[in-house]
Amino acid sequence: KNEEYKLNKMRKFKRAQAQNQASIAKHLNGRVIDSSSDEENENAIESLQQAANKALSAYSVEGGDVERTLSYLTDLFQSGGAVCLICISSVKRVDP
Repeated sequence: KNEEYKLNKMRKFKRAQAQNQASIAKHLNGRVIDSSSDEENENAIESLQQAANKALSAYSVEGGDVERTLSYLTDLFQSGGAVCLICISSVKRVDP
């Protein structure tokens, strides 16, 4: 039971980690697009997509639904209902 408990905790942590990395990539994506040329934007977007895919690959290996997760994260951050897992406080969306 103890091993199962540890494994379950690790899965939850990995899931939260992947979600955070995807949201960071999305946030950086918005910042890069606002301040760069078209060619730089394409390179940055591709790089961020690769980073998000890499972060979520472990999640999909465990049987997670990556598309559903990305959709959930997008909705969450657009609604402004995100919570910081480190300090457990609300994360506010800042519009430029």
